[in-house]
Amino acid sequence: MDISINNNALSIEGFKRVFITRVNPSIDNGKYPVKRILNDNIIIDADIFTDGIDEIYAELLYKHEIDNDWTRLKLSPPDNDSMKAEFKAKKLGLYYFTVEAWIDEFSTWKKRFIKKLQLKMDVAIEREIGINILENTGKEKPDYIHHVLDNIKHEKSPSKIENLFSKKNIAQWLRDNIKPNLITRYEHLLSLRVDPAKARFSAWYEVFPRSLASSGRHGSFKDLINYLPHIRELGFDVIYLPPIHPIGKTNRKGKNNAVTANNDEPGSPWAIGSELGGHKAIHPELGTYSQFKDLLKAAKSMGIDIAMDFALQCSPDHPYLKEHPEWFRHLPDGTLQYAENPPKKYQDIYPLHFASSEWQEMWREFKSIFDYWIKAGVTLFRVDNPHTKPFIFWEWLIGEIKKEHPDVLFLAEAFTRPKVMYHLAKCGFSQSYTYFTWRNTKEELTTYMQELTSQPIVEFFRPNFWTNTPDILPEYLQKGGRPAFIIRFILAATLSSNYGMYGPVYENCINIPLHEGSEEYLDSEKYELMQNVISSQNIDSIITRVNQVRKQHPALQNTDSIRFHPIDNPQLICYSKHCEATGEVLLIIVNLDYEYKQSGFVHLRQADLHLHQDSFQVHDLLHDETYVWQTGLCYVELDPKKSRCAHIFHIRENPL
Repeated sequence: MDISINNNALSIEGFKRVFITRVNPSIDNGKYPVKRILNDNIIIDADIFTDGIDEIYAELLYKHEIDNDWTRLKLSPPDNDSMKAEFKAKKLGLYYFTVEAWIDEFSTWKKRFIKKLQLKMDVAIEREIGINILENTGKEKPDYIHHVLDNIKHEKSPSKIENLFSKKNIAQWLRDNIKPNLITRYEHLLSLRVDPAKARFSAWYEVFPRSLASSGRHGSFKDLINYLPHIRELGFDVIYLPPIHPIGKTNRKGKNNAVTANNDEPGSPWAIGSELGGHKAIHPELGTYSQFKDLLKAAKSMGIDIAMDFALQCSPDHPYLKEHPEWFRHLPDGTLQYAENPPKKYQDIYPLHFASSEWQEMWREFKSIFDYWIKAGVTLFRVDNPHTKPFIFWEWLIGEIKKEHPDVLFLAEAFTRPKVMYHLAKCGFSQSYTYFTWRNTKEELTTYMQELTSQPIVEFFRPNFWTNTPDILPEYLQKGGRPAFIIRFILAATLSSNYGMYGPVYENCINIPLHEGSEEYLDSEKYELMQNVISSQNIDSIITRVNQVRKQHPALQNTDSIRFHPIDNPQLICYSKHCEATGEVLLIIVNLDYEYKQSGFVHLRQADLHLHQDSFQVHDLLHDETYVWQTGLCYVELDPKKSRCAHIFHIRENPL
């Protein structure tokens, strides 16, 4: 057998006996940052081991991106070769961290010394070994080390020797003077992104300001300001506006996406740009820049943020077409290629050509759009179809913006393949639309939630569950009427800590499709003004109550603590949420059948609900009713015809 020796093993690396094989949390070995929220406790755990039984000393090194020096924390003693440390994320932005470890010769010796003392063995040789460790460490020794050495050399009492060696400053001095060639550092530098709290917990309300006026006129920012109290009363803290820019006239779409529009039809807000300006301009009928800032201020005073739509596309009238024709794809016949997603065609929109030879100039211009609106006071952006633009572009753009504005958040509207959706999150998007809109059965919902809360997805992907959008009227809502709207709303608001709805349409349970089999709305607001009239069938009271519950109960302010509980009816789904900080547990049971009453037995275990006793109280936060339950099988019955589509139970221990 030919045995070759790795030359590296005979280099200085041969002194490094400690192995660090895993450090978590980590995304692709540190290529992308994990995500956390301001003031989170960041728990770092690592697999660290060595040959033999020598003691290991390990440190977590971390620093914020603006810091020069590392902060060092000792990792906990090993538990099956796993060690942990934690710190609080006190600043927004990027943190870096890694782990170092080495053989702790002094602690190894001291452990052996104490054991021999306990066994009343002779420790004279061990004393000399301890002295040698101190004498061979460091070129310059402080006075207290000389003092210890002088006393130990003349001390005969084993217990006094132990006391001298046990002084805390000795161990610290030894660590400070460890030889660099003995230290193993984890091979990857890891990072984490700290975002504002709204990245984890938010309720989004989409509204077209142009539909908020009375008497059929074009609505404005002033009309939206007047509408803010209603949105605040419902309990939403983010208002998402479709594009607010001038709308092109060439190839303008008419009612129900008609290829031609009448002169009085407003067109689609996503056909951005006219002779009045492009992505940095405001549609004149909505208002002025000053009035937009008034809207931001008024919303902020009510605890609401305004999220802008960022759609990288242009109408044929956008100034970019004349100023930068090279930014667009030209077909062989000399015409420009309009946007399409067969069978859908968007003749009123031209996509940008990211393979343009002038791509660097184009990227800088697009960043300047964000800079412009951030300066106005916008900190949330919903990005339209980011999966149709290069990943490297988003990684660069979001990274550059967050260097200057770590409080800015990005929502990815990317209804695309899972791996693409997840990679966009790695590239920096703070939240993402999801497949929730099409997950209806208990199995579909359970499987999807387990995927979203599994490793490593949970470390970088924050789902935002939308009940509907101007493009998507799900079949479930079309067929289920008002109970279906209640069911899907409660699911969205309790499964995910971030959720959203296409507001007035959802409130009023509007569910007429363009035609059978279509997910498009009939008389879609994308192409015409709508008069916002509150229907007698609205679900405002339920929306208000659920949003109150979400704000009052921190268990609903996270997504990843979800646990599903078995229930013997496929039309009933049961899950709980737990808040580690407060210890509270909420139990949610939803009837997925919008037509018929459903009943069943849910199996609850004491440990799963973080209970200390078998008997407990459940207080229904939707109907203000309290029951006393026992762990094991518990009966539930929900009837949508009686407006009982769900329970949101607050679990309380029985008084002792």
